Amino acid sequence: MKRAANSCPEKTQQSSDGKPLSNRVSINTLKVIRHAVSQKALILSLVNDKKLIVSPTSPTYPQESIIRDSFTGIISLFSQLNVSPHRLIYIAAGFMFQPQSALPYGVSKRNPGYLEYTGRDVDSLLWFLVSAAFKWYWRYRGREGIDFLTHSMNHTLLLHGNGEKDFLDEMVMKGMMKAGHLERSKSTVIPENLRFVPEKMDGNEFVSTNGVQFTPGRRKILLDRGCGEPDD
Repeated sequence: MKRAANSCPEKTQQSSDGKPLSNRVSINTLKVIRHAVSQKALILSLVNDKKLIVSPTSPTYPQESIIRDSFTGIISLFSQLNVSPHRLIYIAAGFMFQPQSALPYGVSKRNPGYLEYTGRDVDSLLWFLVSAAFKWYWRYRGREGIDFLTHSMNHTLLLHGNGEKDFLDEMVMKGMMKAGHLERSKSTVIPENLRFVPEKMDGNEFVSTNGVQFTPGRRKILLDRGCGEPDD
């Protein structure tokens, strides 16, 4: 005679909060954020040729063209000045390449996003700064990186216009070092093509044509100004 099947239902396994484990739903928070936030097509553009802003563009505009035009907009903004645009790009990188910066550039002190940059010239550096922000936006729908990029470029322009020479000389060095374009040493000379050039010449002001020399002691300016951490 066959044994009768057990008519009693098996006891449902429960978690500590009393809810059946089988009814729990695994939620990917990142995916929820990505699909809950509507994405607009954005691009960097100039206002009166004096300020960089984030503005909407056509949803069908190619992503590569958005990066290229935003890159060109920054070059156009910086090229209006007497100083080399390369100097200003390195200054912006000095601001942005810090662990405490917004994604995709910073956040993690051990493995900040800017370590993904491996280029060897200033054009590739600016391309990375621009493309990283937009690629992060397209993937995760967070525009913090684009806003941070825009602010950093405008802030760099403002400080240069105010004649913040010594502080910005420090940021040139910091940007070059963080980008891997300059080896750390006890003393560093800023190349002549990256030196400070004032927008309004003063008869009492003298600008060296032989470069500006710095020692590690002067790099304390970065800490005094509340910008970044020591490079040691």
